[in-house]
Amino acid sequence: MLQWEECSSSEIESKPPASLDVVVVNTHVNPDELDDCSVPAQNEVYCGRIAATCALLADASRLLRDGGLLFVYGLPKMLPALAVWLNAHSDEECRLLFKYWIALELKADQSDRSLPHAHLGLLMYLKTKSLRSPTPFALNTKTVRIPYTNCPACGEVTKDWGGKKHLINRLGSAVSDVWSVLDTHIRDAASIPQVCLQRIFDLTRHPGSRMLVIRQEALPDYPVPRGSAAGRSVSRPPSRDDVLHADSLELMREYARKYPDGLFDLAFADPPYNLAKNYNAYTDQQADADYIAWCNEWLGLICEVLRPGGALVVLNIPKWAIYHADFLNFRMEFRNWIVWNALSTPSGKLLPAHYALLYYTKPGGAPTLAYDTVGQIDSREYCLRATCVNRRKESGDDRKELLSDVWHDIHRIKHRRDRDPHPCQLPIRLLQRIIELTTRPGDWVYDPFGGAGTTAIAARISGRRFVISDIDPIYQEIAESNLNRIGELLNGEKILVRKSVRRSSNGIPRREIEMAYISRCKAMGRVLAIEDLKETDTELYERIRQHYRDIKYLRKITRRQLENETLIEHL
Repeated sequence: MLQWEECSSSEIESKPPASLDVVVVNTHVNPDELDDCSVPAQNEVYCGRIAATCALLADASRLLRDGGLLFVYGLPKMLPALAVWLNAHSDEECRLLFKYWIALELKADQSDRSLPHAHLGLLMYLKTKSLRSPTPFALNTKTVRIPYTNCPACGEVTKDWGGKKHLINRLGSAVSDVWSVLDTHIRDAASIPQVCLQRIFDLTRHPGSRMLVIRQEALPDYPVPRGSAAGRSVSRPPSRDDVLHADSLELMREYARKYPDGLFDLAFADPPYNLAKNYNAYTDQQADADYIAWCNEWLGLICEVLRPGGALVVLNIPKWAIYHADFLNFRMEFRNWIVWNALSTPSGKLLPAHYALLYYTKPGGAPTLAYDTVGQIDSREYCLRATCVNRRKESGDDRKELLSDVWHDIHRIKHRRDRDPHPCQLPIRLLQRIIELTTRPGDWVYDPFGGAGTTAIAARISGRRFVISDIDPIYQEIAESNLNRIGELLNGEKILVRKSVRRSSNGIPRREIEMAYISRCKAMGRVLAIEDLKETDTELYERIRQHYRDIKYLRKITRRQLENETLIEHL
């Protein structure tokens, strides 16, 4: 028996306004259109479908009460235009506030023409009277959890908790904004999978709540062109790799004047995310409209300096990636919205794991896709602990799976030995994959936000040429220093040689202190203040004073542990 209502898009006019807590709109999805590699906004049918769907979303948002949630399911190349429209839409006295682009990973099919598609999108919006002071809403994330799996090679929980294993939640892992739906093949996903509807219902359910699923009636499909297939002839830059201290916009304008037919085979851009990060020569806190306008300026210039058929890969959080994609959909051939499933610092209702890698190619030339070089990755059933990986590969335990446009096998940088003084440094493996997937040996790579030089390092290790630029001279020095530390193994493989970092040792590991404090609080049935310990456990009191500047973190993790124990008792 369904726990929610369903109707077609033609039936919603009879629904009363402001009567629902959750509305899910299943937009028109034709999985065959995943093979389309044209410039989306140059297609009249695409533009007509966007207009028709925006009208449907206006009607759907009218049905929500203040504080209600709108979910929109659709193709990744369609959703950016819808998201931009929703961000600007007002419904009488209410607005819609972007909360998440939930990436649904479905079972991919292998393709010899493109990176296999596994990703379909699910936008989540909050209806609120004020964007500055949004209406509160709740998700049942304490009880809706993802069951843990165990690595078949080492037996440990597949998710690597590092030194925090003692804090593991016995109910399962927290729900993130990347949902695995591998039981459904992407070619069978015209309708949102039932398991996703159930999760939406479970996350949003509270006494008296009502949820409606609206299925958009069929819209005209459009022919699926295969994209450009012309040659690669293009002028080339000087033969020297370069790390430049420069204003990248001015540099790209100069390149565009000097090489009007373009020159780079790949441009990778990882701009500041407008999150008030601490950069030396850039203020990472602009008004939204100013940030979007600035991004559009450098995106347009990148399009000019690429050769016809050249690839552009842009990394950003989904909040901004929707604007990048909407801008590029008028100028470039859409290939994939790649999802880098890389858990960040826990914040918000859902764990933020989804980083967008927008993959486009410039019309008029033959793109490069060297899928055969990177198309198989380690099976997700294994953990990513280095000791386990090395041991099982030595024993021949090395099952593989298809690389799709959802990347879960590359972690963010965790250890300080792998990090330079840069607020948003990327792992070299991520850039190697992008470069080796979209270029050939000897091709030219450009990065306008060169930072600590990760793109340059990956290009050199992969046998590509590069130019990177950054407005901060300090990052230029760091990048050049890193390039000078690239060494070569006996087998000829190039690696970046990092200095070893010794862990500071104060005698007692923090894990033991945390376990002792949590145990003491469980025995007392409450979260203890530091002064409570002064009389009852002097040794633990002194250890906490020595290792922690304040007790807020200890109290936070302990409160969560006590809440979990209470939930388990009542389940």
